[in-house]
Amino acid sequence: MLSAEGCQPLCGLDTQRPGRCQVNPVYTANLLDRLSPESIWGEVAAQNLACRSLNASTCSSQCEFRDGTCMMHANWIARRLSNASIGGIATKCGLLGQIMADEVTCYELDRTVCTTTNGTSCSWDGVRGVCGISPTHVLVLLRQDRSWRREN
Repeated sequence: MLSAEGCQPLCGLDTQRPGRCQVNPVYTANLLDRLSPESIWGEVAAQNLACRSLNASTCSSQCEFRDGTCMMHANWIARRLSNASIGGIATKCGLLGQIMADEVTCYELDRTVCTTTNGTSCSWDGVRGVCGISPTHVLVLLRQDRSWRREN
């Protein structure tokens, strides 16, 4: 039997972004665990809860401490979502998934080694201050993948 204490609201104010409402992260993690156990989205939701429970001294490598809160590291999310060995978007989303997976590969590199790695051409993005997939490499991928274009 469910008690009033066990009932959680679906939405609440986001403590990290004042004035914004968000889906309750505990509800999200529980829902994903129930509907799709061991899914990548369930893993991301569970990691989100784990990061939110940490403080500055215990914030782990999958998390980052920003604006007074430990939160999921965006790069960790991208790596998990693009991981082909666990059925990530690199294998499911065609060209877009490949571009995301290549971006993650480049993002791991610092400025001194931001070049070609594992067949991915990377370049330093001065605006973002990170290593990313080179625009030339994106064009090569677009030219190689003709599934987006119909021939008449």
